Amino acid sequence: MRPLFTLFRFAIDDDNLPVRREQLRARSPEIERLGQQIGKSVDALGAMFDDLLDISRLDAGIIEPRCQHFHLHDLFDRLYVDFAALAQDKGLLLSMPSGDDCDAVVYSDPFLLERMLRNLLSNAIRYTGRGEVVIHCRAEEDRIELAVSDSGVGIQPAALAQIFDEYYQTDNPHRDRRKGLGLGLSIVRRIENLLGYRVEVASVPDTGSTFGFAVPRGDPAQLVRPFVFTQAQQDVSGRTIALVEDDADIRESTADLMRNWGCTVFAAEAAATVLRELDKMSAQPDLLVSDYRLPQNQTALEVMRKLRERWGDLPTLVLTGDTGSEALQAIRASGAGLLHKPIAPARLRAAMHLLLQGAVPRVI
Repeated sequence: MRPLFTLFRFAIDDDNLPVRREQLRARSPEIERLGQQIGKSVDALGAMFDDLLDISRLDAGIIEPRCQHFHLHDLFDRLYVDFAALAQDKGLLLSMPSGDDCDAVVYSDPFLLERMLRNLLSNAIRYTGRGEVVIHCRAEEDRIELAVSDSGVGIQPAALAQIFDEYYQTDNPHRDRRKGLGLGLSIVRRIENLLGYRVEVASVPDTGSTFGFAVPRGDPAQLVRPFVFTQAQQDVSGRTIALVEDDADIRESTADLMRNWGCTVFAAEAAATVLRELDKMSAQPDLLVSDYRLPQNQTALEVMRKLRERWGDLPTLVLTGDTGSEALQAIRASGAGLLHKPIAPARLRAAMHLLLQGAVPRVI
């Protein structure tokens, strides 16, 4: 393969460059279409990976509800921002609750509740070709009733008992992966059981469907705002981080990212090397960040034990692509925080901040 600079040089020196430019312009619609197809395929693969990961986490029993008292309007605002364009692209009207019901206070796990509504909303938009998708919210004496309705294809009565099964899809006979794997409602069922809710379904073929459930009312005197985070609230500057990662490229890029946040970073592929570097500088880490699977059959949990022998109850964040229930349960039992790869910088920084404040970030 020619070096990259050589390829650029040949393009610049080519006597036929004007002709080539015209050829590229003529082909640009085709290239753009191909790029869009690749983008859609990547998005679909990412969504499928997230669904499979969530199934693994829920089945491993490492997700624990963290219920809070919070306003629903923050959640509805987020859903509208994320789904309005998708609905508009299909020519659908997306309606959200308004008025007093929208401002209701509930007592639930805000992240798990949001995931339930996201999956129901995503399904509704996916299987609705015309008309509207609506989120309903009605306040009762001791509960708030939530529902997602659509004017889509509906569900045949014989299929109602199967729609929450893994990989079951009512309107995807050719298994088009852009329509997912059929895990959305299976995840809803798992979260429903975790939170103690009951999702009820009403559907008429060729007319539409409604998925509804009730959430306990919350106490306005104990309100929190679970969706509001700022950069200032996630300040990790001035902290000393021990980073153990055997992949050199990932290790260097992660260390650079942490240094940009104002951290002092001691990074190596093995715990022994990090310990030597820390001793050399007479430094004590505030946080250990480690990949789970390391060379010589070591894991992050062994690294954590070695560093805790020296510095006591050192906060630890484990980064992994492992989805096996045994590994996830072991990480959870250790008290370490857990993030699944690939990891957005904002998620890494937020998890580091929480651990440095004495809290363990949730695993979803």
